[in-house]
Amino acid sequence: MFILSTNAKWTAFHYSDKLRSSPINAPWTIANGAVFNGKIYVISSHGKIGVLNLNSPPNMTPLEVECIANFKCELCLLGYDQKLLLIDKSGSN
Repeated sequence: MFILSTNAKWTAFHYSDKLRSSPINAPWTIANGAVFNGKIYVISSHGKIGVLNLNSPPNMTPLEVECIANFKCELCLLGYDQKLLLIDKSGSN
């Protein structure tokens, strides 16, 4: 769900059909996101990264990324020092 400053109510973003090239034959969800260089980047529960566009209608553009390892922990995106980083949060550290 998101709300734009020009809207009076929340909008649901339905994305279940946006990343058809999922390596796992199961529904995916947005696991994490980060704002970087004026864009909203998201990572799916299947490890795919895309740019979320909230214009009407909302859509997600998958990025062509080399291989992302098959992490078992929580993946997070972070914009830092002019780089978009993918972080694998392991345990409480």
